[in-house]
Amino acid sequence: MACLGAFSCRLKAVADRTEFRADDSDLPFDSIELADENGVLVTSEDRKIRVEVGGAGILQALGRSRPATEEATSRTHTPPSMDAPLVIVRPTRRGKITFTAVAEGIEPIILTLSAEEHQT
Repeated sequence: MACLGAFSCRLKAVADRTEFRADDSDLPFDSIELADENGVLVTSEDRKIRVEVGGAGILQALGRSRPATEEATSRTHTPPSMDAPLVIVRPTRRGKITFTAVAEGIEPIILTLSAEEHQT
């Protein structure tokens, strides 16, 4: 399946969870998928994706599973690849963390995560 028009595909965030402890021992792992208008995963497209994290957290790591590429992954961008990039966010304090993913020609997505105090 391929994206045929500018908005025939969309970004989709897949969070392992949206609530976690507000410390550096509990890191949420999120992926960004490219899906068609029916929600079917599109693996035939190579899209560069930019990630921004704001609020009570920072972008800890960003990467893809493609082992051989001539483009480097930066702190906020992944090179084009036919897999879903993995995003790791680290909370810096208690509160909401906003995670935004942007790809050329596709509407950005925003995911809100929540870092809460650890209950003992």
